[in-house]
Amino acid sequence: MKENNNSARSAKPLHRGRGWGGSSINLPAPPKQWNQLTARQLVGIHKLMRKGYSEAEFKLRALLLLLDLKVLHRADKEDDGTFTYKFRRRGLWPWLKREELSMKSWEAKYWIDEYLKFLDDPYQRTMAAWEYKCIGWRKFRAPDSLLLNMTYQQFGNCQRYLQEMWNCSKMVETMLDNGSSREAVKEMLRRADKARALFVSHMFVSGRRQILERKEDSTYLSLKRVYQYDQRAAQRRVRLFRRQPTWLFDICYQLFQSTLAHYKTMFPLLFREHEGKDGRSALTIELETINVIKRECGYESQQAVYDTNAVFVFEDLNMLATRAKEMKDAKARMKAKK
Repeated sequence: MKENNNSARSAKPLHRGRGWGGSSINLPAPPKQWNQLTARQLVGIHKLMRKGYSEAEFKLRALLLLLDLKVLHRADKEDDGTFTYKFRRRGLWPWLKREELSMKSWEAKYWIDEYLKFLDDPYQRTMAAWEYKCIGWRKFRAPDSLLLNMTYQQFGNCQRYLQEMWNCSKMVETMLDNGSSREAVKEMLRRADKARALFVSHMFVSGRRQILERKEDSTYLSLKRVYQYDQRAAQRRVRLFRRQPTWLFDICYQLFQSTLAHYKTMFPLLFREHEGKDGRSALTIELETINVIKRECGYESQQAVYDTNAVFVFEDLNMLATRAKEMKDAKARMKAKK
């Protein structure tokens, strides 16, 4: 019997059923965290989120997806108001064996409440779904866990297009309330859709073949595909990513927002709300002073800052913010002594 990948997490079976010939069927416990989902399960969950199901139906379908089960039928209600589900595992072999698993409605609700609480908070996924992703006929390097392979320029562009998408969506609501023309609303929706596609495009990095070395005693060139972020190439791919399904944007958005929430705990002085009247974040203020970062942290040029991994630049920014806070506190203490 083929075992599920989650079987190593728990030796205790979730439910027992009976197959052909009276053989016992043990179902492993489903994952309890977003980071434990496989890429296939993650895509399936995001597809269910887009279906518009009620919360109870969504979690029931999610439980079936994570356990790789298929509903055979649902019996009529009993005197106590409950009913019984009939399941079987997906695949040809369980169908040939005529497997059947019974579960009461209150049992299904118990397992949903026990295992699927993590679905209530979607921004806890910091693990990458893929290392490389084929989109269309091209192969791209996907964002890494915690966006560790994302450059500072790439992170800033993704954040900028997300903000543009949010602003366009809010503007659409305002235009609908004010009775704007249909053409103006459609144009704003097109801008929001383009910003969404650009966000996904900048999350993925295309590769190109590069000559590494040429030996003196050989006429062959050593070639390797190198993945390096190119802002212009990402801008040109907007039509390709516009045609992709919505779940690809949902997965990228979930990873980006989850990582951003994690960065707020790693760099508390950097990702805090600014106390000024303009309401800008400390990160936005630091981005406007990139020349100061180059001078204080020893970068050779602005492009060197942009090409550095974002998490390393955030460490430098947080160090500058910590130093500025210490100087401010020292001045406040000296002023209090006077």
